[in-house]
Amino acid sequence: MTPFLALCLACSLMALSSEDPAKKTDVSAVSSKNDSITSWIDASKNTSFSLEQRKQFLVKAYHYVTSSHADSVQARTLNTIAYRNLKLGDTALFKKQTNEGLSLATKQNDSFAMGDAHWNYASYYNEGHVFDSAYHHFNAANNFFEKSGHTYESAKMQYGMAFIKGRFKDYSGSEVLIFIAIKKFKRIEDYESLFSCYNHLGQLQKDIYEYDKALFYYDKAIENLNRVQNNRSLQGCCLKQHWKHLY
Repeated sequence: MTPFLALCLACSLMALSSEDPAKKTDVSAVSSKNDSITSWIDASKNTSFSLEQRKQFLVKAYHYVTSSHADSVQARTLNTIAYRNLKLGDTALFKKQTNEGLSLATKQNDSFAMGDAHWNYASYYNEGHVFDSAYHHFNAANNFFEKSGHTYESAKMQYGMAFIKGRFKDYSGSEVLIFIAIKKFKRIEDYESLFSCYNHLGQLQKDIYEYDKALFYYDKAIENLNRVQNNRSLQGCCLKQHWKHLY
């Protein structure tokens, strides 16, 4: 892979990552009795601790949450703990805990938690380049997020599906999905995600040699990036790479 293609992939993957802080905020929004769970999950992200210590924080959080009364918070917290285990490289625990979260969410008919579990799996398969499975889970997650009225999460899933369609040269299908996502991101004024969407459209147009359109969408991407705080280093990188390699 050339450096430019690697950069384009990295820029596009920005909107796919479930590391996104907005994805996993439910745990910190629960009552004070679960403050310890929040602290342990936060500690598992702290690289000043050893890998084993970080895993042990998640073990504590898992045992705490599974010993509590089953409710929607429990299902969503299980999804969060599972995802953190994925980030620490423990795919076995990730799958086990995501399955538990999905099963509990299904029993409770919690559409958001069901969508979140599928987002976990979409992230897992996307990172492993198993794109057919990733697409399936992005689509399932989108259906649940649409049902529960979660605009941001639904748009993220549609971006994920658009990215996969573009990777496999289904340019029209990718465009349809990305424009739906753009409409939603505009509604909630998520400029960083809009940057990623327009950046993706620019890459699609570049792939089919529509360079004027590509420039138009890259300009739109930068226009939205300018509205995001602390964007200077990413902006400079993308500007240099896009304009250098466009023709």
